[in-house]
Amino acid sequence: MLMKASGPVTDEDRARARAMLKRARFRMATALDLRTAFFGAMLLSLPMEEDESVGTMATDGTRILYAPSFVRDVVPDESRASPILLHEVLHVAHNHMGRMRGKDPLLWNLSCDLSINGTVMEACRYGSFTPLWQWLQGMLLPGEGPFRDLPPGLSAEAYYRLLEQKAKDGSMVLHSGDQAGASYGKVMPAPAKPGESPAEADLAAEEAARGRVAAAAASASRRGTLPAGIARFVHGRLEPKCDWRRILAEFAQAAVPHDLAW
Repeated sequence: MLMKASGPVTDEDRARARAMLKRARFRMATALDLRTAFFGAMLLSLPMEEDESVGTMATDGTRILYAPSFVRDVVPDESRASPILLHEVLHVAHNHMGRMRGKDPLLWNLSCDLSINGTVMEACRYGSFTPLWQWLQGMLLPGEGPFRDLPPGLSAEAYYRLLEQKAKDGSMVLHSGDQAGASYGKVMPAPAKPGESPAEADLAAEEAARGRVAAAAASASRRGTLPAGIARFVHGRLEPKCDWRRILAEFAQAAVPHDLAW
């Protein structure tokens, strides 16, 4: 299970974390598999900033924050950094930041993780990535542990309604530390610019997320024909008349390279 890191952080820890995450996202962006390259291009558009206070990792849609102690204690090499970065960029692709306003932060973060962690697990479950899949088994997943009665494949909003009902009827007691024990990080509210209302900030977050998707698709397509799954997702995300969440799950399963050596 992924545990929140602890202990003093040294300059060497900080330098190692910066270098490892930089290499991992660059290799994702330059991968031969264009599905991986698509998410890598999204990662390159998100600045990575050190912030020990987040405990693990976090995103507000404009950047990815990481705690050097978490990288030191939980991410021993670049191959294990890849699914963690995929997890964060999936939050951005889904615009979980712009959809959390007015919701309980803990319940919303749990709901978002339940919605995307199945995709991350499937990406790491087969072939030579099996050892990494076993390492990830502490993640929050529908159908397992305290969420064993929740079905897979739902949106974050659907999981939120189910968890909210469980909290109300007392069938599940959640504490602030529940997510930290088995999660890569948290979703933070979309930041508002000076004079911008919360609703305007959420709308801006959605537009920004769609812009990142479009730019990542353009970057990946310059290297070849986009896989059908990505093309469908991009179309659905930019022209949201189809179920783009389902399409995203279809091709993101192959987004992490199945080669532990890269």
